[in-house]
Amino acid sequence: LPGCGSTKFRAPVSEDKPLFSAINELIKRPDNAKAQNDLTYFFNQAVARHEEAASVYRNSADPARWDKLLKELNALQSIYTATQAIPNATRFVQPKNYLSELQATREDAADFYWQQAMDNFEKEDRQSSLLAYDLFRKASSYVNGYKDANHLSQEAWENSIVNVVVLPVQENYPTFFREW
Repeated sequence: LPGCGSTKFRAPVSEDKPLFSAINELIKRPDNAKAQNDLTYFFNQAVARHEEAASVYRNSADPARWDKLLKELNALQSIYTATQAIPNATRFVQPKNYLSELQATREDAADFYWQQAMDNFEKEDRQSSLLAYDLFRKASSYVNGYKDANHLSQEAWENSIVNVVVLPVQENYPTFFREW
């Protein structure tokens, strides 16, 4: 029966596997001294590593920083969620909930891409409209329907469409094309 098994947590990144092994062991056997020591050691290591990386990405100018920052915050939230499943986990570690930071980062990312999209949207040329379309959609991927990103992305798409009119070809040399 699929509902009868115990919950097994998986590491979001390979560096966190020892931590999640200790967490899973403590869920099964809360009195396991080795797993308790491993939890304390690997928890502190993992949290420090992810928080350091998040800090670097927060201060980065890299356009992909938002995805990288969210990856680190999601890893920290996974660690928090997993440690909450351990009976008396607070005897060994002090996990922190990162949900508010995740939401704030998503909003910041959506605003960043929305601002860039608006800059391109106002240029009113085809290339800028295509870029605005992509940026509005990206903003909406961080926060669904951020501001009016869905509507503006559709408008940017419509602005990027080039209408081509094909007129009938007039034949000036009828003898040349007779064999067709």
